[in-house]
Amino acid sequence: MGLPLTPLLLGRNPVLLSALPREHRIDGCNRVVFVRVGRVPLLLALIAPIPISMLTDPFFFWAGKRYGRSIIQTT
Repeated sequence: MGLPLTPLLLGRNPVLLSALPREHRIDGCNRVVFVRVGRVPLLLALIAPIPISMLTDPFFFWAGKRYGRSIIQTT
């Protein structure tokens, strides 16, 4: 969902980038850099990805519970 917005937000708004439903390592690194330079408060950088994580983690847990064992056994 956030793929077209990624290049626009990468260097401008790391908090909004981390709130999109696609958390990657580069988003976390981007937030850390902005915190280090002083453009984003640390608390805001830590709290920003929590809402989208609360929405998506139950689905990932359910999919792993349902299909995880069969995927591991077939490989």
